[in-house]
Amino acid sequence: FIVSIGITAFGGLTDFFDGRSARKHNSYSEFGKLLDQISDKVFSIMIGINLALFNPLFLITLIGELGIAAINTCYKIKYPNLDMKSTQIGRIKQWPLFSSLVLGFLSALIPAISTITNIFILMTFVFQLLTTSSYIKENERNIQKLCDNKKQNIDLTNNKEEKSSEKTKVKSINNKNSTKLQQYSKLRDL
Repeated sequence: FIVSIGITAFGGLTDFFDGRSARKHNSYSEFGKLLDQISDKVFSIMIGINLALFNPLFLITLIGELGIAAINTCYKIKYPNLDMKSTQIGRIKQWPLFSSLVLGFLSALIPAISTITNIFILMTFVFQLLTTSSYIKENERNIQKLCDNKKQNIDLTNNKEEKSSEKTKVKSINNKNSTKLQQYSKLRDL
């Protein structure tokens, strides 16, 4: 249990500092963002599975994390170009989740804190529901932006084609007028 607590604490802290460092130095990649999201979910789910053996209430946090992962995966499959970012509530959710995981290990050693652990588990689930809702809203907003951008690009392309067509017409008219002007000049010179 002590080793598990240490690994859980180390994993949570490195995730926190990794994200903070990437934002501070503006050094991130699409692969890195995706890897961070996947590793967060795998980390939380694997620890949750172990803790559910001691406290079945941890199944709730597993359901919450799997739900978030499923929704984001579905959006990413359906819209591969969708820029999926963590929401503020998603970042906040990590703290009660991390706390409940650490408390889960501690409550196996100190049964007196199991009530506090259960409160954190339920609080985590509420944050997971809020996070799920925020991801759906954010993804739908980003999909709308993608659609609007595509429409604008189509409109721009159509406008360019119309302008090009108008330029061609103007050149044609100018060529005709130039030809007529040349003919008139020849006739006048005669």
